[in-house]
Amino acid sequence: MTVDSRYVPLTESWGMPMPAVEQDMVYSRYRFFADIAEGGDVVEVGAGQGLGNEELIERCQSVVSCDLEIDNIARARDHVGGRFLASDAQRLPFSDHSFDAAAACEMIYYVADQKVMMSELRRVLRPGGRAFIVTANPERPGFHHSPHSTHYPSARDLHRLLASNGFEPEIYGVFPLDQSFKGRLLRLASRVATKLHL
Repeated sequence: MTVDSRYVPLTESWGMPMPAVEQDMVYSRYRFFADIAEGGDVVEVGAGQGLGNEELIERCQSVVSCDLEIDNIARARDHVGGRFLASDAQRLPFSDHSFDAAAACEMIYYVADQKVMMSELRRVLRPGGRAFIVTANPERPGFHHSPHSTHYPSARDLHRLLASNGFEPEIYGVFPLDQSFKGRLLRLASRVATKLHL
């Protein structure tokens, strides 16, 4: 496995200052995933520094968190419990049918081959297992892509990707756009930054 430290600065990390809405987004996704996975054996790929582990450990039978970045794994171990492994989401080091649920939060757009990743999630899930994918909506006005991203799947792309791997997709939109003057101004600034490749 090749370790590529370019993702560490992009990772939500312990002690990182975040606007309240971003904190709400981070912790809402883990509460939602814990609802889906409660009592089961779960794996999170691209887990970063394990910000959701406390919620998952409290409500799930077992929790394994994987990330490509060894630095993220080390920082996670400093802050939270659970089992951590350095692993590529396209080559998961688990036997077939090892988990009841799998999560990939805000990371699919960094994966070179998203079809392979989805196939790996399907492989490690038990019959009836559920995959939980969180991603930004690239069709949102003012969308600004992250550095090093490969492809942001639209809702339609994600639906096809899931269905082609035997999942029954359910797509949710959770956080509405901020319609205030400040929100519109930030979207305009984001569009300008995208056009200027900033």
